[in-house]
Amino acid sequence: MNAYKIAIIEDDLKFRKEFTTLLHKTNKISKIFEFNSAELCLKEDLKEVTFFFIDIGLDGMTGNELLVQLGDLYPKAIKIMLTTLKSQTELFNTLRAGAMGYILKSDLLRIEEILTIIFNKGFYISPELAVHLVMYFKLANQTNSKQNPNLSSASFLTDSENRVLQKLSEGYSVQEIASALRVKESTIRFHIRGIYKALHVSNRVQMLKKANLLGILS
Repeated sequence: MNAYKIAIIEDDLKFRKEFTTLLHKTNKISKIFEFNSAELCLKEDLKEVTFFFIDIGLDGMTGNELLVQLGDLYPKAIKIMLTTLKSQTELFNTLRAGAMGYILKSDLLRIEEILTIIFNKGFYISPELAVHLVMYFKLANQTNSKQNPNLSSASFLTDSENRVLQKLSEGYSVQEIASALRVKESTIRFHIRGIYKALHVSNRVQMLKKANLLGILS
């Protein structure tokens, strides 16, 4: 069984301690780092951390601001947001900023089940929030992206990147995509790097998971 190293960035001491206790009970955790602010978290070397759990409503530097910086520092680590909010816009913006999950704090009692899903799949969204995400994309599909680009699920990818992403999701190799689109392989690799940057991921597995999570793939 893999033993994971976790970092919790949460300014609510009571919640943080309850969460830490439950994490230890899963027997899947070898070490937990605790921080009550984003600023303190950024002072530490956390290269060994597998999962970051971040309170979206931190005082000082916000959870989303920390998320972006952690994405630059530790691109391979999985970032999960902790929240009491049920905002469609906040949820989508957080996922676009690099989060691979969004958990309601009210789901604390189900945390062992949630952790199992995260450990196995690498991402998780509380069911109640998943409904909001579906509604968000439904609205996006009904809205002309030129009139309101912030509501377009794929507005942060170019047309070429979208075509490459769809081909990758279908199992095409770089060589096959280049042949199908009649471009050089180096062009396809350039688009893949652009997709990684836009989705805040560092490998193909994370890319496809994040694209599915955001509803980009058709």
